[in-house]
Amino acid sequence: MGLLEDLQKLFAQEQKEYGTPSTTLHGEQVKSRGEKQIADYFATNGIRYLYEWKAETNAIIFKRTFAHPDFYLPDYNVYVEYWGLLGASKEYERVMKWKMAQYHRNNIRFISLYHDNLGNLDWVFRAKFRKVVGVELPKIKLRSSGVRFCPHCGTPVAPPGMFCSRCGIPIPTAQG
Repeated sequence: MGLLEDLQKLFAQEQKEYGTPSTTLHGEQVKSRGEKQIADYFATNGIRYLYEWKAETNAIIFKRTFAHPDFYLPDYNVYVEYWGLLGASKEYERVMKWKMAQYHRNNIRFISLYHDNLGNLDWVFRAKFRKVVGVELPKIKLRSSGVRFCPHCGTPVAPPGMFCSRCGIPIPTAQG
């Protein structure tokens, strides 16, 4: 019985540290259910995003990537970080504070989301978006209209579109 208990503890620790890998409405793999919820929220609200896009310093020469935030909203030039493991370890909190300092030091706009925000994600995200970007986020619901999304760049593609209007790649159909 000892081996089984050890394996269960190991699995529980791994889930706590890394979350449960999940697949979004766009068909991309994300690292946790929280990230999936946020990605699906963006998708159903017509918010184009890039997953784990690089964040770079604002140096004129020798720009360097300092992080790969969870989401980048290219239409608004704002990053979104989901701090879903806050409280899991001191190291996670240290890295979180360091990344936040880098965003501030480089004048990069970012929105922080936490596990507690997911229960009221629409209201919380809109409030934080308004504060960071300075404008209201448009209210658009796309999912019920049959709109699909480019798996490469996230651009909404209305039926019967077969190719992304932004990057030109073929859009998968529901049949495959």
